[in-house]
Amino acid sequence: MKKLTALAMTGAIVGGSLLVTTTPAAAATCYGSAKNYVSTAGGSVHPKGSDFFKTTSNCADINIRVNGFGTPKKVKVCFYHSNNTLNYCQSSYSTYYPGDSWWEIATDVKDGVKFRFSFEEAGYKNFDWAA
Repeated sequence: MKKLTALAMTGAIVGGSLLVTTTPAAAATCYGSAKNYVSTAGGSVHPKGSDFFKTTSNCADINIRVNGFGTPKKVKVCFYHSNNTLNYCQSSYSTYYPGDSWWEIATDVKDGVKFRFSFEEAGYKNFDWAA
């Protein structure tokens, strides 16, 4: 069983208890509401342009599952203010394995927070996300 890595620096927008208990039903609700993203342009930050992902009450965390196979990749989350300006990005990348399973990238994130994924390597992306 692989260890899921939750990165530091989410404290600026995190509220409530730091201890979160995930039940199978909660995980099913979270991943059951996952959305697919396929980029229409290369680059390292997705989604592009004026688009953002937004956290919901379906998940307490930000999760990603990258579609495809290959060598390990790296991703982090960048958080945005309500006026679409950058708040901050996590300080380091988390390694994931494409085609593997869900990776928890940020934990205990409030509902309604805008974010984007920042990949270490640029290029077209195809992934599922749940938040």
